[in-house]
Amino acid sequence: MKQRLVLITALLALLLGLHTGAFAYAVSGVVKDTSSGAALPGANVILEGLNLGTTTAGGGEFEFPAVQPGEYVLSVSFIGYKVWKSSIKVRQNVRLDVLLEATSLPGQQVTITAERAVERETPAAFDNLQRQTIDRTHWAQELPMMLSELPNLFSYSDAGNGLGYSYLKIRGFDQKRIGVMVNGIPLNDPEDHEVYWVDMVDLASNTQDIQVQRGVSNSLYGASAFGGSVNVVTSTQLRERGIFASVGGGSYNTRKTSLAMSSGLINNTYEVYGRFSRLLSDGYRDNSGVDSWSYFLSAVKYGKSSTLKLNLYGGPEIAYAAWDAVHEDELKVNHRANPTPGGYKNTIDNFNQPHYELLHSRQISDKVSLDNTLFYIRGKGYYEGLKRNKRLRDFGMSPVATFDPTLFGGDSLDYYATTDIDGSEMLARDELGRYTIKRSNLVRQKWVDKYQVGWIPRLHIKHSGGDLTLGGEFYTFHSNHWGSVLWSKVSPLDSEPNLDYYGYNADRPAAAAYAHELYHLNDKLQLMGDVQLQYKYYHFKSKQVANYIGALRNAYEVTDFFVNPKLGVNYNATERLNVFGSVSMSNREPADSDYWDAWVGPDDLGAHPLFARADTVYNDGAVDYVTWSNPLVDPERVIDYELGFGWRTQRLHIKANAYVMDFRNEIIPYGQVDDDNVPIKGNADKTMHRGIELSLNATLARTLTLNANYAASQNFYQKFTFHTWDENWNTVSLDYSGNAIPLFPGQLLNARLNWAAGPLNVSAALQHVGKQYMDSSENNARVIEPFTVLNASVSYSLKTGAREQARLSLFINNLLDLQYEASGYYDDWAGARFYYPAARRNFYLSLQVNI
Repeated sequence: MKQRLVLITALLALLLGLHTGAFAYAVSGVVKDTSSGAALPGANVILEGLNLGTTTAGGGEFEFPAVQPGEYVLSVSFIGYKVWKSSIKVRQNVRLDVLLEATSLPGQQVTITAERAVERETPAAFDNLQRQTIDRTHWAQELPMMLSELPNLFSYSDAGNGLGYSYLKIRGFDQKRIGVMVNGIPLNDPEDHEVYWVDMVDLASNTQDIQVQRGVSNSLYGASAFGGSVNVVTSTQLRERGIFASVGGGSYNTRKTSLAMSSGLINNTYEVYGRFSRLLSDGYRDNSGVDSWSYFLSAVKYGKSSTLKLNLYGGPEIAYAAWDAVHEDELKVNHRANPTPGGYKNTIDNFNQPHYELLHSRQISDKVSLDNTLFYIRGKGYYEGLKRNKRLRDFGMSPVATFDPTLFGGDSLDYYATTDIDGSEMLARDELGRYTIKRSNLVRQKWVDKYQVGWIPRLHIKHSGGDLTLGGEFYTFHSNHWGSVLWSKVSPLDSEPNLDYYGYNADRPAAAAYAHELYHLNDKLQLMGDVQLQYKYYHFKSKQVANYIGALRNAYEVTDFFVNPKLGVNYNATERLNVFGSVSMSNREPADSDYWDAWVGPDDLGAHPLFARADTVYNDGAVDYVTWSNPLVDPERVIDYELGFGWRTQRLHIKANAYVMDFRNEIIPYGQVDDDNVPIKGNADKTMHRGIELSLNATLARTLTLNANYAASQNFYQKFTFHTWDENWNTVSLDYSGNAIPLFPGQLLNARLNWAAGPLNVSAALQHVGKQYMDSSENNARVIEPFTVLNASVSYSLKTGAREQARLSLFINNLLDLQYEASGYYDDWAGARFYYPAARRNFYLSLQVNI
């Protein structure tokens, strides 16, 4: 009996042992590059749930020799490749070939195929800036200044040294007509269509890749993408774990400090990255400094078939006023002059606009993937300035009675009531002998508090003939505007501190849906079709504040519906030569300021919007407000014709394209007259943007490369009558048909020579900007002269293997110390030219360290 019990016990123990590990199996394989088939040694391989991990050997091999039967998730990661995850069932020995997909991004980033042009596939003119180039060219300047080396792009900054408010133009179109996106999220303000780069200080340090498309881009960029589009992709900078610090300083008391942290990839699943920066500068121009903070936080979770990413970035900024150009005579005395409005040193812009992004990508099957992006943008701030000789009534205050006639010295006639009892032009007095002050100098702040909430879905379908993307964009936008008087030289006794003198609300919800198909007819020929349906709504209403009452309050609603189609073809004639062509149309609704006349807006008491019909709304028998309909300003439209080719060899890449952009209804100051024959803002009938763009990337030697591009363009009015006044305030109509559109150079040339040998990198960049007309008269006495600027940089890196431990960089801008002006305008009333001066020779030295 005992022997039988021992035998049974031994058999049970044997069976239990077999179940718990005696029959463990091997999981092994090899990790390779999916395109080249090359082995990837050093890849990180993890069996999730078992706390088992290893790295691949020299031939890309890995092995887990004893794995219990069951179902597991095998994950593989390698720097420069997307994370690979797959479920495996262990019932026997398992052998896998793992193919990793290389990516320019350092994580399993959402790549939006419909908006990212691909060489020799997408029929579009475009250029890419990779992280390596950004590292080499970015010091502390705003993003538009760094992009200015790309074909047919022009940029300048108010402060003159590339910081503060900066502006970007493509093919003669200002940045209101350029679509800008960050991680697929439109950045143009829905209300005024502007892009405020100053609110995103040091964004380039958190950018992995930038693609700039010229001309009408695909549908996702929206109606603002007339001249081109800029697509910025942010990312964690490095897959490796570490803390990275940088410090730099240079001319005009410019200094920047930055601290970044990367967790590296944790268990092939999580990654966290953060960067904090501080930027200060006095600016090239007097009193044009900036004081800005920047933060960028990102957290990513990589799943078996999905990626979830959360981004938070922004930072408060204070920029001192440099938005006024300076009189040409004053520049001759002081090239750094800045006519601070009213001489008030605290004329500033103070704003904070955090961005919240949630990006989710799911691979539904081998051929179907779904991306969803949720975003929230909240902005609040003001700009402050001194205003001289302003009517008290316009700022919510009543005239002030005083016995003192000398408060404004010799200018009192401009501030006091001046018609005396006998009608003479002198200070008026009432029966008590008091003088009446109707105007004053005052300090005011103009505030805005706004938010935008949106959802961007995209469904990508790979089929036998190509790729189809279906998507949309849905958002709501609300803004609250108001103005406050902080101080007045004179004010009524009953006036309140921080008196609000105007206020209005605006709502701009929008919706769009699109379909984008890239069809491969055969190995050489690709066809592209793209159509977008777009709905835009705008509601405006002024508040009952101060003297904005009754008929002085305005309200209006505008609805627009657009269809934006695009067709294109790309033909790869040989392995070296490809040719493409496209025809596109895009529409753009007027911005908020376009519904008001050239020099007034909703914050000007008594001004009314540019609409044909007015209806009075009553409340309890009294006038409540006036509602307007039938806008006098029409939406803009452009038809873009593109033809280009590319030629590439191992050492040479040449691209060339020609374009004709037929622009209708361009919104122009004084483009029409009202019923009383008074010039008002309106549409030019037809304008034209056409030109050629050439680019060259060449490897001259193993350590020497050359990047160059040239653009020649004609931007002119085909049919346009400009309405203005003569010296006697009579309306004058001038035919400007055939004249150049002002403030864009007809020629642009860029060339960068880069020499890299071991840890040393030396670079020189030349930029030539052609003549710019300052107004539409095409008067050669009203131009910004051409200029050619040479910049240089040198950097030295210390590395341990492939890991950079430190980099010391020196940037010298305007090496030849040229004195020049980048932009400006001509003032008919002053009869003079006003310029935005650019910085003379300046430098910036930075040190980056991997702590």
